[in-house]
Amino acid sequence: MTNLALHKIPQGTAKLHIAIIGSGSAAFACAIRVAESGARVTMIEAANVIGGTCVNVGCVPSKIIIRGAHR
Repeated sequence: MTNLALHKIPQGTAKLHIAIIGSGSAAFACAIRVAESGARVTMIEAANVIGGTCVNVGCVPSKIIIRGAHR
C-alpha cells in the first residue's frame, strides 16, 4: 500500500488552485484532502446533480428499485 502523506503548502508561497473534474465520492475525497493541504479547490461537474454515478444511478441498489417503482 502506498503512503499518501498530506503535505501542507508552505506559508508565503503562491496559493495553489486545483481543479477536480467530476463530483463523485472519489472527487469529494480528493477535494477534501487538497483543501486540507491549504490549496484552493474547484470542482467541475457536467450533470445537473452532484454525487456521481454511484450515488445517483449505479451502485446503490435502492436507486434501481425506486426507478422501477416509478415506471
